[in-house]
Amino acid sequence: MEYGNFMASGKIHFVSGILIGSGYMIYANQPLLGIIFSVLGALLPDIDSQISWINSIVEKLLIGFIAVAIAMSLYLQDSSQMENAFIAVLVLIAIQFLTHRGFMHGLLFAIVSTVVFGIYNFQYGIFYGLGIASHLILDVVMKNS
Repeated sequence: MEYGNFMASGKIHFVSGILIGSGYMIYANQPLLGIIFSVLGALLPDIDSQISWINSIVEKLLIGFIAVAIAMSLYLQDSSQMENAFIAVLVLIAIQFLTHRGFMHGLLFAIVSTVVFGIYNFQYGIFYGLGIASHLILDVVMKNS
């Protein structure tokens, strides 16, 4: 988002994830690993931007996963690996059709994804939720300034 001649970049969101995660870690005496989840929450909404760092990383990871899954499927003659590759291809295609500051920047996505992380691990869900909240708040502040 623009702020004069300044745009909130992935670096700003990354730092905000570290800061808010560190604050919660100290306040609630939680493990350092939780900061990874707050950074993920702070970066994930920008997966819908074709020029974002997180989008680039996720695309490369998915392409690598697809290649490995296909190779394993052919080598092991195991169709379940081909199904995994197909799902990864669908996710990769879906990412291409997301519009920036659309669904991934909404409260519904923030709440649902935080609940999913919270089901996995309650404390990491809090870290993630704080990270995604920091992203959304920064975007609103930068847009309205």
